[in-house]
Order: sequence, then C-alpha cells, then structure tokens
Amino acid sequence: MKEEQFIKVNSNTWRELEDFSIIINKKGVKNLSSEDVVKFLRSFRYCSNNLAYATTHYPKSDIVSYLNSLVSKCHNHIYAVKKISPSYLIKYITYDFPMF
Repeated sequence: MKEEQFIKVNSNTWRELEDFSIIINKKGVKNLSSEDVVKFLRSFRYCSNNLAYATTHYPKSDIVSYLNSLVSKCHNHIYAVKKISPSYLIKYITYDFPMF
C-alpha cells in the first residue's frame, strides 16, 4: 500500500485516538464511559498496529514519528503508575506480606 493511501485509510482512527487523548488529559480516564474506554483501547491497539506497519514499510516517513508520539501518549494513559500512599505500604508490609 502506498503511504498516501495508508494515511487516507487510517487517519480517522488516528484523529479519534487524538480526541480521546485530549479528553483524558483534561478530565482523566475515570470520567470516560465504559463504551468510550472500549473505543479508546480499540483505537490504541489499531494505531499501535499502524505504527508497526508504518515502521516496516515507511521507516523514514514523518508518519512514523507522528504515530510513535500518539501511541506513546496514549500508552502513558493506559499504563500510568498508581501512587502508593505510605499507610498502604506499611499495611502491606506488616499485614499482607507476612501472609505469604
């Protein structure tokens, strides 16, 4: 597939993922409906696959940089590290861990 056709076929999904990323940056993931979370994850997987395809077939193209940036932003939304409070850590060490 030519690069122009690849962009034309997939650009709507990329825009959708960008829109979700903007919403999540403003409001957080918790404010998305369950349907929107499913759409977000589906778009993320689709764009990740597009990134792999573009990296293979158009390695020196600007589209690879664009998709890499988009996918990495959304990856951070999905796999964000949760902060642990000190009281939870103390509870885990004194109570939960000894149970193992």
